[in-house]
Amino acid sequence: MSKDLYVQNHYNKIAKNYGLRSDSTLRDPFIREVEVDFIVANIFEFVAKNGYFPKVLDAGCGNGYTLSCLREAFPEMPLVGFEYNRELLKLAKSRNLANCKLFEHDIRLPFKEGDFDIIITERVIVNLHSRKQQLSAFKNIFGALNKTGWYILIESFQASMDELNILIQENSQERIYPSQHNFYLKLGVWHKMLKLGFKQIEAPLEENFLSTYFVLTRVFHPMLHSKGEKRINSRLVKFFTQGLAPATGDFSPIKLQVFQVEK
Repeated sequence: MSKDLYVQNHYNKIAKNYGLRSDSTLRDPFIREVEVDFIVANIFEFVAKNGYFPKVLDAGCGNGYTLSCLREAFPEMPLVGFEYNRELLKLAKSRNLANCKLFEHDIRLPFKEGDFDIIITERVIVNLHSRKQQLSAFKNIFGALNKTGWYILIESFQASMDELNILIQENSQERIYPSQHNFYLKLGVWHKMLKLGFKQIEAPLEENFLSTYFVLTRVFHPMLHSKGEKRINSRLVKFFTQGLAPATGDFSPIKLQVFQVEK
């Protein structure tokens, strides 16, 4: 089975089993909430700096959950979303979001040049199974942003996953791996992305904001339970998440980053 077909089959099952649920593509409500809050906070920052509502593209919008949150937060802001998986796209369209254009598209192919103020990818680039494909996606994002556009990147990085696994194995636990349909970003691709003309800018949250949470849920919490038992968002984890500094170390594969284009 080709990698593309494997990914498509995976998301067909996700669409069938999870429908419009917020945890459709990520079964961790805390991380999902942080991601959406990060996106919303950055849009508020954009409005404060520029004095107008941006035209926003959710590139790889899934079942439209993030777009629905943005519509609620910004009723008048123009929204656009595209999705490669047809079953997920059907779900997104079923939301009937006002002033929101949805269409089928592959992020590896160019889309409308210079048309957007903000483009979001939320765990999308990791579905592309070669460095060449990932870099092509970044080139297409760069091309579709206007001269002062922002790119909100929420993606997983292999280097941070490696750091997390070192900590896991130091505590006599089995290392964890990305899902089979994921291909985490390597720093070499990230640096090539910067050379396209992306400049990282200050964001409302630290890029490693989820680091402490990953240590709690992937290292500390499993030590308290039997092998194979999965608990993510227990009361104990919530207690420590609220009481400890969030951005400690580099143990979260998921990074929260914002870039402005330089054209």
